[in-house]
Amino acid sequence: MATLVSLLGPSGETAFTAAQRFCRIMAQGTVVPEKRGSTFVDVMYGSNDWYYAYGKNTRRHPAGCGPGQGSGAGGGPEPFSVIDDGYQDVARFPDMARLASEIRSRGVKPGLWIRPLRAAATVPANLLLPNERWKEDGSRRPPLAYDPTIAEALEAIAAVATEACGWDTS
Repeated sequence: MATLVSLLGPSGETAFTAAQRFCRIMAQGTVVPEKRGSTFVDVMYGSNDWYYAYGKNTRRHPAGCGPGQGSGAGGGPEPFSVIDDGYQDVARFPDMARLASEIRSRGVKPGLWIRPLRAAATVPANLLLPNERWKEDGSRRPPLAYDPTIAEALEAIAAVATEACGWDTS
């Protein structure tokens, strides 16, 4: 499931130089598409509303969705606009499928940040990760999270992604 990559640098090597070498090692064998507009190139730019709304976002101001924001119509790749945490509030986001369609109509690819392990306060404790799994610093209660090793919890986790995929009207 993973390839472990390590790098031992010479004494005195700068962090920047080491990071460049490390990235070259990790990228060995990677093929970068030549065609503009391919999936790889498309995801190279866009916005995420967390960086200005911090969960206080609304459907009226999705990130990177001003008039004429997208460049896909001009032959270039489309930017993306990720709606981050806060979309769960139905009062602020009453129709996610419609919002995705509106974002797409502006030449921008809609995206959604999801946290599938997040559990509501009403979820039974037997479906949650035990509190011992969280490092507690004393300042706040650990987040409630589904335990993905439990079949019923795994179904609830999958439901989050399934619901989000249902909003894609492309």
